[in-house]
Amino acid sequence: PGEELAAVVYETNLLGFKGPRKMTVVIPACDETGQRIAIKPEQDRDTILERHKAKRLDDLLVLHNKQPQWNEETGSYVLNCYGRVKMASVKNFQIVHESDENYI
Repeated sequence: PGEELAAVVYETNLLGFKGPRKMTVVIPACDETGQRIAIKPEQDRDTILERHKAKRLDDLLVLHNKQPQWNEETGSYVLNCYGRVKMASVKNFQIVHESDENYI
């Protein structure tokens, strides 16, 4: 069996494509030496995606896209990309850990 490197879960919002989307990225965690823990599922229930669904998150790191904030002035959702983005788009996103949404 092969080694899995990540799983990406993508969800539209309740408004369909007219608002912020939700993305979750699940990757193998690192051990105490800083090495990535190998995820080599023997059965379907042991894949990164299935483990995430079942909330079996040992040896996994779960990241989410940072949610944009509604801006009354522009009438749109805004995400501060700190000068890295030239054009506004719903496709722009930043992946963060829930314990520190300012660390991008």
